[in-house]
Amino acid sequence: MERALEPVKRKGKMSISYCAERAWWRLNSPLNPIEIAFFSFISVASLLDFGFTCYHLAHGATELNPLLAPLFNSGHIVEAFWLKTGLTGSGLIVLRLFSGRKLVRQALFFLSCMYLGLLYYHLSFIWT
Repeated sequence: MERALEPVKRKGKMSISYCAERAWWRLNSPLNPIEIAFFSFISVASLLDFGFTCYHLAHGATELNPLLAPLFNSGHIVEAFWLKTGLTGSGLIVLRLFSGRKLVRQALFFLSCMYLGLLYYHLSFIWT
């Protein structure tokens, strides 16, 4: 697969078309295997978190996320799923736009550790 040429900034100006071309180029450039693993794990862990949250809510727990709690409390499970998926996906897209930077690698590692802890928390309640 050929890699497209990076957009060229003309005359030192940051036009909207340049920024859009740059974002499109960043989103379509290949990821390294470690970034693929982190992005995949965070996506799957987010879906598992949603499933475990639904399980716990069915057994009497309370949702602590202030964005999802109103949807869960009113019985709008599908809308809560799409909101969680949209928030996670948009966050991952923003991280993907800046994926070559050290701070983004640290954020991916931090998010992965956070989701590992959250999944452990969910499983500890199921196993007891």
